[in-house]
Amino acid sequence: MSSRQEDYYKVLQVDPAADPDIIAVAYKRLARKYHPDMNPSPEATRRMQALNAAYQILRDPSTRAQYDRERAAHASWSARDAEAPRPHEESDAARRRAPEDAEAARQRRTSTPGMVTQWLVTRLVPVGLVLFLLGPLAVRLLLLLGESPLLLVGVVVVLWLLRQSTRKQRHPHRPPRG
Repeated sequence: MSSRQEDYYKVLQVDPAADPDIIAVAYKRLARKYHPDMNPSPEATRRMQALNAAYQILRDPSTRAQYDRERAAHASWSARDAEAPRPHEESDAARRRAPEDAEAARQRRTSTPGMVTQWLVTRLVPVGLVLFLLGPLAVRLLLLLGESPLLLVGVVVVLWLLRQSTRKQRHPHRPPRG
C-alpha cells in the first residue's frame, strides 16, 4: 500500500472487520450515490473509480487478506507510536448499520406510487396505443368471428398453439401439460 493510496475501507465507509456482505451492501449504496449517470458532479467519476478499485480488492478474500497485511505493515511503519486501530469498535458500528442497510434494501423492493406510475406508462400506454390504432380492425375481426363458427375455432386453435409454444420456451425442462 503506497503512502498516497487511499484506505479502501474508508473509501467504502466500512470497518476493516466487516463481513463481505456488508462490504457489498456498502459498495452498492455508494455506487448508486456516486455513479456518473446518477450524480452530475465532476467529483462523481473520481469517486466511482475509487469505489470500483476498493471493491475489486475487498470483495476477493485472498486479495483482501494481502491488502490487510500491506495495510498493517504500512500502519506499523508510519505510526509506531500512534494508538493502534480498534477494529472491534468499528465492527460494532457496522453491526448497528447492517439492519439499517437491510431495511433500506427492503424499502427499495417495496412498490411506491412512482414505480407503479412508471410501470403503467411504460407497459400500458403502448398497449393502449396499439388498441386505439387497431381498434377498428379488431371490431371487424370480432364481427367476422361471430358470423363464422369455423373461423372462431381456427383462431382459438392458433391462440392455443401460441400459448403452448411460449410455455415450452419458458420451461424447457418441464413437459407441457394437457
